[in-house]
Amino acid sequence: MTEMSTESLLLTVGVTFAVSYFLAWFYRNNYDPQKILVAYALYLIPFIILGLLLQLKLILIIGIYLFGLVVVIFRNNTYFNE
Repeated sequence: MTEMSTESLLLTVGVTFAVSYFLAWFYRNNYDPQKILVAYALYLIPFIILGLLLQLKLILIIGIYLFGLVVVIFRNNTYFNE
């Protein structure tokens, strides 16, 4: 784990954060949570490929993906409450 690149971790977290915010913003006027969750689920395969290409461990890829899901849920709830 000490041989892992910090840039790889920052890149995957940054991309996940950006995708999460974009999806929450894009579906801000749609009150069906299933659409945003399906859109985020479609992001899983390219994200796993990106993580494996950057030589990240699978558990880190899954953890960062779940972090993005939490961001999507809370940001979508923020738009819903406005």
